[in-house]
Amino acid sequence: MLLDEDKSKDLFAAAGIPVPHGMVVRAGDESRPEPFFPPPWIVKALVLSGGRGKAGGVLRAENKQALDKALDAVFALKIGGEPVRLARVEPAVEHERELYLSLSVSRDRAGMVLAASGSGGMDVESGANGSVRIETVDLPDGPTPYQVRSAFFALDLPHAAWTPFNELVAALWKAVRGNNLLLAEINPLVYLQDEHEEPAEEDEKDEDSDDSANDSANDSADESGNESSGNGDTGEAGAESADESSNGKAAASRKAEEKRKEECKGRFLALDAKCEIDSSAMCGRKDLEAYFEPSHLKEEERISRDAGFAYVSLTGSVGLLANGAGLAMATMDSLNLAGLPAANFLDLGGAADERRMGRALELLFGDLRVEAVFINLYGGILSCGDVAKALAAVLGGRPPQKPLVVRMAGNGASVGLGVLGSLAQPDIHVVGDMAEALSVLRTLTDQKEPARIVMPEDDWAPAPPASSHDAADIGAFPLCRESAVLVQGATGRVAGKHIELMRAYGTNVVAGVTPFKGGAEVNGLPVYDCVADACREHRIDASIIFVPGPFAADAALEAARAGIPWVVCITEGVPQQDMLAVLPKLGCLGTRLVGPNTPGVIVPRQCKIGIMPAEPFTPGPVAVFSRSGTLTYEAASRLSGEGMGQSFCLGIGGDPFTGLDFVDCLQMAAADPETRAVLLIGEIGGRAEEDAAAWLREHPIGKPVAAFVAGVTAPPGKRLGHAGAILEEHSGGAGAKLAALREAGISLCASLDEVPKVMAELL
Repeated sequence: MLLDEDKSKDLFAAAGIPVPHGMVVRAGDESRPEPFFPPPWIVKALVLSGGRGKAGGVLRAENKQALDKALDAVFALKIGGEPVRLARVEPAVEHERELYLSLSVSRDRAGMVLAASGSGGMDVESGANGSVRIETVDLPDGPTPYQVRSAFFALDLPHAAWTPFNELVAALWKAVRGNNLLLAEINPLVYLQDEHEEPAEEDEKDEDSDDSANDSANDSADESGNESSGNGDTGEAGAESADESSNGKAAASRKAEEKRKEECKGRFLALDAKCEIDSSAMCGRKDLEAYFEPSHLKEEERISRDAGFAYVSLTGSVGLLANGAGLAMATMDSLNLAGLPAANFLDLGGAADERRMGRALELLFGDLRVEAVFINLYGGILSCGDVAKALAAVLGGRPPQKPLVVRMAGNGASVGLGVLGSLAQPDIHVVGDMAEALSVLRTLTDQKEPARIVMPEDDWAPAPPASSHDAADIGAFPLCRESAVLVQGATGRVAGKHIELMRAYGTNVVAGVTPFKGGAEVNGLPVYDCVADACREHRIDASIIFVPGPFAADAALEAARAGIPWVVCITEGVPQQDMLAVLPKLGCLGTRLVGPNTPGVIVPRQCKIGIMPAEPFTPGPVAVFSRSGTLTYEAASRLSGEGMGQSFCLGIGGDPFTGLDFVDCLQMAAADPETRAVLLIGEIGGRAEEDAAAWLREHPIGKPVAAFVAGVTAPPGKRLGHAGAILEEHSGGAGAKLAALREAGISLCASLDEVPKVMAELL
């Protein structure tokens, strides 16, 4: 959850980070009280997108009349396509230099990063002029003394600033850990010196720096509104002369502000702030929910948030509803590449009762851009029959408000298609595959220019891998019919259902663990209070975790401490800081972690440890490794339908930080005598595919590899369902990901429908 500047400063202030006074004004407020601090004032549009300074969203006002004029001007703006609904008013602060300081979670470095620069407003990611100091911080320990010193020296400040800087970093770390932040950024940060301090000598700085990291401080002086001279060009409202009235209230306020400024001398002040809270950590945290600002949400975003499904507004005319983030991304790509651009991304998730279906259709039917709706479902754990019944109940015998094109496959598909057929609605078009769906949609909506994937230039070279792997680290996948499995969180409803399904498939589930439920039974299995107790009574080869997100990393560590060699974490929504803290410990203990946010692993007709449906999988020579559960089922179903079974299938997980990655999987495939070919199913975001390609170039496995990547037409900066599926603004993009795979000799599948053909050619 991204916070605006005002909420970010509230969070900082609660952690002891000095911030200016501020007052929030809402668009449409009938009265605008005069700020409780004296002029001059800075008016800042409160938006979640970057570029507000360049858009005119930061203005200076010298008196109350100018303030009202500035607020009117800001509220008349649209920034990032959205109207400005909130503004923050704060005092202008005179300062000599602007600095940069942040703590953030970095996928590339697989850790928390402390970044500091003596020139605020530059792009930290690019490290312009080499002047950004970056230190990778271990969790949960925090910055070490030498790392804090390193950051301090990058700022080129007098020695007297060291103590307050040390305190500032400690407060920033407190904010990050206490609020589960993915980002805590101060840009600009200023240091207000005591008069007796000697300023440090400054080298000439490049005045043409780019936007700051994460677009939080576009043109830092404009964005913060606090020019180093205190009198920057901040719009017409700043041209008003100061009100010289000396009424007692204003004088007292001015005196109080001057006293506060004096107290701030020799201290740091956060002139701008940007925070992002890990949404996975917000469950049950009312203190974090307090930072949510509903004014920033569109109506459809509010509905989806309340309903609990993933929704992203796009720019096309075909409404999209799918189950599973991976399938939704792949469907979006098919639509966009066919010139039938998607109007949205909507992942219904693993539940489709009448209420959720009703809210989803409310969104799609209410979108004026939507001309037709495509419902694309693969029944895994979610039954297509249940979805069809929910859809029929929502329609209530009435025709849909807009034409529906429906494709169903997998679990319950025949039942679902029968339900839809019984409705006898001419505006419900049932199709058998993606090609037929696209053909029908072309008759219902105007075709546009097909999307194009931008491939790298001719001089492009694959990036080096983010981490190294020892080819001898891992052997063949060891789990099979005889492997003994423990279930952590065994007494939960979902776990109980999947214990039955796993045992019915042939998996050797031997026991369960739920704290304070020791001595109970679930589905005939003994339940223990802790993993160590279970391990004393049973041989355990693998554990599967069904506990809530805030407890999942600890559950994995408990299993590893007990000596369990394999752990499968089904849980979705594990806080990223928790994963960064536990992964190194699991590595030291020698435990292999699958997930989190994984459908699990399956050896067809031997064992499954996870939530995968049994139907799509058949024994054969193809190993399937995927970041998406639903796409794993789709690919296996297509392969099995063409007589190509699977040796084993493993979901590495859709989160930013997981245990096993594609490189580990390729090593297992290379060592497995039953595997003759490999299929990688990737998606946008992160470097899992690029790292696999880089490793494969150096370590050929002697077996052909194919790959399909979902989300290649996604706009940058949009998170599509999976926490890990976000195309970063500064990444090489989908084209670079595909080029890296191709450069490694991996055969690319343009769509899911191409998977069987490509794999047949490789075999």
